[in-house]
Amino acid sequence: MSDKRISQLPSGQLLPQTIFPIVSNGTTSQTTFDGLVNAINPLITGTTGPQGEVGPVGPAGLNWQGLWDADTSYVEDDAVGFSGASWFCILAVTGTGNTNPSIDTTHWALLAAQGATGPQGPQGIQGIAGAQGPQGPQGPQGIQGPQGIQGPAASAATLTYASFYVSNSQPYNVLSYDINATYGSGTCRLPENAPVGKLITIRNNSSNIQVQAFDGQPKISNYGANGATSGVWVHAYETKQFVSLGSNYWYAIAIQGESSTFNGMPINFNNYWNIAETIINNTTTALSTSQLNTLYPHGGTGGYNPTPIGTKVYCPNITNGGRVYLKTNYNTWTSSPLVPTTYSGVTSGLDTFVTGGTYNAGTATFSNNMGGTFEVTGFTAGGSDTFWVSGSSGTSSIKRPLFGNDATGNYSMNAGYASVASGEMAAAFNYSTKATGYASHAEGYATSALTQTGSHSEGYHTLADGLGAHAEGQNSIANGTASHAEGYLTVANGYAAHAEGQETSATTYNTHAEGIGTLASALAAHAEGYSSQAIGIHSHAQNTYNIASGFYSHAGGSGSTAQGIASFVHSTGSIVYGDRSAVLGGSGITANANDTVYVPNLVIKKVDAVPTSSADSIGEAGSVTWDANYFYWKTESDGWLRVSGSTF
Repeated sequence: MSDKRISQLPSGQLLPQTIFPIVSNGTTSQTTFDGLVNAINPLITGTTGPQGEVGPVGPAGLNWQGLWDADTSYVEDDAVGFSGASWFCILAVTGTGNTNPSIDTTHWALLAAQGATGPQGPQGIQGIAGAQGPQGPQGPQGIQGPQGIQGPAASAATLTYASFYVSNSQPYNVLSYDINATYGSGTCRLPENAPVGKLITIRNNSSNIQVQAFDGQPKISNYGANGATSGVWVHAYETKQFVSLGSNYWYAIAIQGESSTFNGMPINFNNYWNIAETIINNTTTALSTSQLNTLYPHGGTGGYNPTPIGTKVYCPNITNGGRVYLKTNYNTWTSSPLVPTTYSGVTSGLDTFVTGGTYNAGTATFSNNMGGTFEVTGFTAGGSDTFWVSGSSGTSSIKRPLFGNDATGNYSMNAGYASVASGEMAAAFNYSTKATGYASHAEGYATSALTQTGSHSEGYHTLADGLGAHAEGQNSIANGTASHAEGYLTVANGYAAHAEGQETSATTYNTHAEGIGTLASALAAHAEGYSSQAIGIHSHAQNTYNIASGFYSHAGGSGSTAQGIASFVHSTGSIVYGDRSAVLGGSGITANANDTVYVPNLVIKKVDAVPTSSADSIGEAGSVTWDANYFYWKTESDGWLRVSGSTF
């Protein structure tokens, strides 16, 4: 390259104040350089002097050999480094196990002693905060707090009344009411583990019945007599009280006559006419009118039945959902199912049901909470209608039963085919999806939201396994905490990592990769474009086939690399090795020096050292520097030149 340099300007010609021209290969690059111009102009004032005589040939230079090695041979004028100083060879030395230069003064002489320790450099920038650590173990239980203030007194217990049907069939009905009107003949039992002092009153309005303790053992003291009996008879139209002694032991008291009282209330025939509901658990067949009439007392003559109109008899264990009987008129009872046995009129493909129970293939058949069953008809073959049933084991879970799936997590939902919703509050939809994490969500085809809390996957074959992770698209994976992967074959493994596009990877803390085939693998790195890589901490790579591998580096253009610390390249096929250096434009440029800006046909750089001669190798063409006496600049043809200045 043949450049027009400052030293070749005509004698006495001043540089313009704002434009500094540098001509190379016929192309002129101009840059504003006021500081340089103002420093040089007062120096270029005289005429050019005559050519000086050629000086004598200088001494041969030294050959730098790096750090001294005891097993290496050296010849004269070889220079080495040892113990912080530099030495040059004055007599050839050969062999192995040689003495170091600081001792061997026969073969070595000191070139430059070790310099004094320089001042401490400025403190580096603070690093970013690390990721939050795992939650610590649970602390010990706190001390017991003070006793609270006493609450208000409880109100008096409300007595419960019911007509009670007694049967000879086991298991015997258990008396669960405070006051009972009994009908039929057979045996009934007192409630289990009743509190001490509990009173059970029985008014028998039919045939004689026997009352036993809950376990059928002789634990009732009859009429205050010593010893216990296995059962106490209550005869027709007789009233008796049973008082709990605890541990299923009772004391029986006979109350004779219909005018006796219980807690101030008369125990008489008419009290039981007003008991409006009866529960019969031990029958599985329908009751006839005569059987229903015998459940209540018969008073008067001619078979007059005083049972009030509106009286109900519940039989929940009658086949097909149970029955309820209603007294509608004198000697007339109507019967209806406890729950409807069949729901019909479903609109094909449009209706949604939420219900409990189980589902059997073919017809939708459900069981109610009292053991009866009912059916749902009118559903479209193949399951285009939607309805929900309870999951097999999850508390408050629901599922769509037509797909052979289940909702086993507490409060979970499964609406998919061959899907799994086993995480608490998990939701699975569509086909072969898995939601196993707490509050996880999976939808699409073969997607998985696995063990971590709040994970979400959707699309086709996506996987979200990080805390709060989100994966969508096709074959995308979000494994890192709070990570996000979307697109095709994307991977977000790092904490708060983000990958989108096609075959992109964000693999560590706070990384971001987007585009096609990009990689962001260092802390807070960002890669975008096509096949670009950001592998340096806080690096940025963009466009096509670029690599940013230096700390805080930036690579753009095409096929370029920014390897130096805080380096910058925006070029084609260029590489920056120097720290804090930049290449702007051009192609095929290799930037080795630190603190240098490379622009095609223009290099301007201040070097730290001052040249000792025109042949000094420091710097490159276009470099400048100065000291207290001279301003120096380096040309391509003549090496270093200098001018002196004076005040004015």
